[in-house]
Amino acid sequence: MRSSSTAHTLNADLPMRWINKINYFALNLLSNVLTKFKLDGISVHKFQPLQDSIAVHLETLSGINSPSRIISNIFWEELDWDLIRSQLDGELRVMEVGCGTGRYGIKLRKIAQIDSYKGIDIQASKEWYSIPLENFEFEVGSYENFLSLTSGENLIITQSAIEHFGKDIQFFDSIRKYAESSKHPVIAIHLFPSPACLFTMLLHGIRQYNRRSITKLVESSSVSQYQNLYALGGIRSNVFHFFELTLRSLILRKPLATKDLNRYLVKVASALTRDSQTPSIFSPSFYALILSWKTGDGGKVWIKASKSNP
Repeated sequence: MRSSSTAHTLNADLPMRWINKINYFALNLLSNVLTKFKLDGISVHKFQPLQDSIAVHLETLSGINSPSRIISNIFWEELDWDLIRSQLDGELRVMEVGCGTGRYGIKLRKIAQIDSYKGIDIQASKEWYSIPLENFEFEVGSYENFLSLTSGENLIITQSAIEHFGKDIQFFDSIRKYAESSKHPVIAIHLFPSPACLFTMLLHGIRQYNRRSITKLVESSSVSQYQNLYALGGIRSNVFHFFELTLRSLILRKPLATKDLNRYLVKVASALTRDSQTPSIFSPSFYALILSWKTGDGGKVWIKASKSNP
C-alpha cells in the first residue's frame, strides 16, 4: 500500500527554491486535473448552511477570515453533536491531530460539550500553556505515531492538517486499525482543501484533494461503516477569496485592514449564501470527510441544517 495520496513530496511549508515552487504548482495542478466523477461507496453531499447560520457566525468575527475558514467553522457548528454523542455511547473523547494552537479544541468545548480533548502537534504552541481547562491536554507528537498516542479517544478530528502530512494514506490506515481494535464506536472527521486552494492559498502544504485522492484515503479506511463526503463552499467563494485575499495579500502585498472588515463581511456573506443556494459538488472551497465505525444503524452523522443531510 502506498503511504501518500500524491506522487510528489514537495512541501510548501519548507523553504523552496523558485524552480521547486514552479514544480510544486505544476505537479499539484496535474494531480488535481486527474480526477474522477464517481466515488464508489462514498455518499457525496453539498453542505448547505442556512442563511441565518451564516449570519450568526459572521456576527462573531472580529477579524478577517478566509471564506474557506468561515465555511469550515460553520460546518463544525452545524454538526448534530447530540446525535454524535449518542452514537459514541454518550461520551465525546476527542483527539485532534495537527492541532496547532488548539483553537478547535476550545471551539468544540463550546459547541459540543466534549468530555476530554487531546491535541497533538509536532511542535508545541505557546497557547497550549494558557488554556486552563479541565480534561484538556496537549502532546508533542507526529501523525506517524498516531497509534502510540491514543488513549481511548472515540472522535478523531483534523482541520486543514492532512495536506501537510507526507504519509496521509498511512495516517488514515492507522485510524482504521485503531477503530477496528476499539471495543467502542469511533468517528473520524477531517476537513481539508479542495483543488481550488492551489489558487487561493498558493504555497500551502503538500497537496490539495480531489475525488481521486479522496478515494485513496477512503480505500485505506474501507472497513468504515459510513463514509460521507461534504463539499463546502463553491466557486463564488473561491473567486472572492482569490481577488479579496490572495491577490491583495500574497501578490500585491496590500492586505485588507481592520477598517475594511464590515465591507468584507457583507461581500463574503453574499458569496457563501449564493454558494449555499446553488448546490454543486464539483467546485468546493473545502471538503469534509466523515468516517464512522461500529456506530450502528444511526451512524450517518447528520448535519443540523437538513438540506445537507444524506
